Amino acid sequence: MISYQTKVTSRNVQQVSFDNFLNILKSEHVKTLCDQIQKVEAEMKTADETTRKQLHGKKQKLKRDLPCFIFQANFEFGVRRQSDVILTGLYMVDIDGIDKPLTRYTDAVNRYNEKQPVTFCDSLKIALVAVTPSGRGLRIVAVADPKRGNLADNQKWLADQLGFEIDE
Repeated sequence: MISYQTKVTSRNVQQVSFDNFLNILKSEHVKTLCDQIQKVEAEMKTADETTRKQLHGKKQKLKRDLPCFIFQANFEFGVRRQSDVILTGLYMVDIDGIDKPLTRYTDAVNRYNEKQPVTFCDSLKIALVAVTPSGRGLRIVAVADPKRGNLADNQKWLADQLGFEIDE
């Protein structure tokens, strides 16, 4: 099960199956918001500084209306509170600001496979890869390894394996 909030600003959390997760992602609501976010992102490339700041605010507002999925935790009582967290063993790496994210990911997979004798997803324990709403980033969900340390250590390790930089 995946933790889900109708909006990132909502405190209420539901559990959804993987099939429902996919249905939410494919919904007309999400598609419309992503199209709008990508349109604003394109406008930002040619805008002057003042307009770019205004467009950034518009993009942030649109993103807040997207559903939120929390892969690393479930919440015992349906409310997003630290005291109610039940860890799932998953973590997410968020890679922002890259052009052609799926091509970059495929290239990283191919480079990794050239160096490793085992299959890519098995050795890195990747469960899901998705392009961000802007179309200029990746979200990679994987199984955490406690031997590597905390969630941030796992995120950095995976990004290093793939040749991506993440914000720390």
